[in-house]
Amino acid sequence: MPPCSYRHSRWLAILGVLLGSTGALAGHDLGISSSVSNQYPVTGEPVEFTIVLSNSGPDTVTGIVVSDQLPEGLTVPLGLAPFMSQGNYSPESGLWYAGELAGAESATLVIPVTIRNDEAASVYINQAEIIAASAKDSNPDNNRASSVVFSGGPVAGTRLTVEVTSATAESISLRVDVLVTNHGPEAAENVRVSLSVSTSIPKIGEPGVLELGMINMGESVGGQLLQLLGCGQGPFTADYGVDVQSDSLLLADSVLTASGTVSSSGTGSCVFEYPAPYTKGCFVATASYGSYLHPHVQVLRDFRDTHLVTNAPGRKFVELYYRYSPPVAGLIERHQSLRVAARTLLTPVVYAISYPFLPIAAVFVLMCIAVTRWRRRKQTDRSNSVLQT
Repeated sequence: MPPCSYRHSRWLAILGVLLGSTGALAGHDLGISSSVSNQYPVTGEPVEFTIVLSNSGPDTVTGIVVSDQLPEGLTVPLGLAPFMSQGNYSPESGLWYAGELAGAESATLVIPVTIRNDEAASVYINQAEIIAASAKDSNPDNNRASSVVFSGGPVAGTRLTVEVTSATAESISLRVDVLVTNHGPEAAENVRVSLSVSTSIPKIGEPGVLELGMINMGESVGGQLLQLLGCGQGPFTADYGVDVQSDSLLLADSVLTASGTVSSSGTGSCVFEYPAPYTKGCFVATASYGSYLHPHVQVLRDFRDTHLVTNAPGRKFVELYYRYSPPVAGLIERHQSLRVAARTLLTPVVYAISYPFLPIAAVFVLMCIAVTRWRRRKQTDRSNSVLQT
């Protein structure tokens, strides 16, 4: 075979392997959706939950099991039964054994229910979740869905729930990832999440508030909360709690708090970056230069991470800075004249940090200028003295 043909065959073989690998990685994507025929039924009026299971493919998946346990207060009425396009479902166990689903195919489960009584206005959340399959799902984020039914007529307000998806502690920080879900029926405005931390390790500043904004019904929005800790500490544990607030009226059965405990070995590097919320434009340097990404702000951040937080006096300074600087930064942000003044004060500091030998060089130059002027003055004095004699 000619060398050129051999090279072409080799590249074609590699391309085939890559395409085969891509197909293997594509796998499958199971997803689930849920809807209800009437959110506000009267007592004894049947409504239907419709759960649609889909496989975005391309691979066929077997052994699919969906959990859909009816909430307390809802029941399948006499004379009616759940309908499923495939598999079988038991209201008692709340399990739908859907079986096999090929790529680009879907299956449907319809559950008729009635409210047992309406002694008081209540919220019933029916949640469906894929709990088993023959292969790992490439996108587990769409494996849960829920629908809401209200008794006692339309309810003013909405129901929020918060979930901690991850909590980790390092030698320098405690990070908590949260997910806030709005189960409806209304949008939740100005949703915000706060973090509290209890630990024996010194804390640097206070954790910022996570601003999630408006969350519409059926949406879930996540984010990360951060508490900075003193660097170079030994093993420790920390108790944390998260709290959700909103400007909208929240129903009584909203789940607005979550808590937990994390442990850390306390070892690790003391050089780090401050992610949100400490990277927002709320501190003096960022407010002065107008951007967290400004080169001068980067210089100050690097100086903080490599020189200040690595020793006790520096950590104390950083702690005081984060405690008292936000109001000052807010004032600077609102006034152009103050931003100009702050930049004027900070710029020499930035150059002194960036070019540590610059002050020494400036002093040397000034000394040279002074010596030169002194010599010229002496020569002038001598010349005048000679002329006078």
